[in-house]
Amino acid sequence: TTLALSGGHQFQGADGAGFFASADTLYSLPAADPVVKGVASGVAFTHRQDNGGPFQFFTAPFTLAEGVHRLAYQSQDNVQNLEVSRCTTALVDATAPRTALTIVGGHRFPGPDATTYYASSDTR
Repeated sequence: TTLALSGGHQFQGADGAGFFASADTLYSLPAADPVVKGVASGVAFTHRQDNGGPFQFFTAPFTLAEGVHRLAYQSQDNVQNLEVSRCTTALVDATAPRTALTIVGGHRFPGPDATTYYASSDTR
């Protein structure tokens, strides 16, 4: 089972173990039962876990809400061989950055509304 991402925007985290994603990112969990010596029973199910909660069956691509998500996922074949659980961390960011202007030194004079200020300084 692998984690496949589509849509949205993703950015690899600094630690290499997790990643940042926009809220419109779609998550999928494609799985295949490998053929070994000509035998494969097929995938019975795939399930996923978010932040240590209960496992849920994966049936369709999903999105995640803003925040930190520790995702675990695994599949089982039709003769009950359970894959080792895989984990990753998705840091979903849906908040735009904010910019602030700070006036250092000089004088501030209030403008026509509560968010506007005029500044002056003497450079002599």
